[in-house]
Amino acid sequence: MIGVNTAAYLLNIDGRIDEIDTRGDGDWGDGQEFYHTHKGNEYLDAVVMTDIMPEFENLASMKGRLQYFFKEVSPICDQEECSEQQIK
Repeated sequence: MIGVNTAAYLLNIDGRIDEIDTRGDGDWGDGQEFYHTHKGNEYLDAVVMTDIMPEFENLASMKGRLQYFFKEVSPICDQEECSEQQIK
């Protein structure tokens, strides 16, 4: 769980920092870590973080944050392909 008791949480991903104002305390996400063991040593392979955005955030601001934190991010399909997939 990502618990918040300050009505905001701070994200720091690869040195890029942003404060998310939640306007309320509570649980605002979840995190999972995936490891493997090799020759008795444990290695972190991946971290999956799910953040719940406050109701007052809009899609444009969330997209902006995504592009800020993950510079190389791109859709898995273009707009036309995605629309066709949703119709099927």
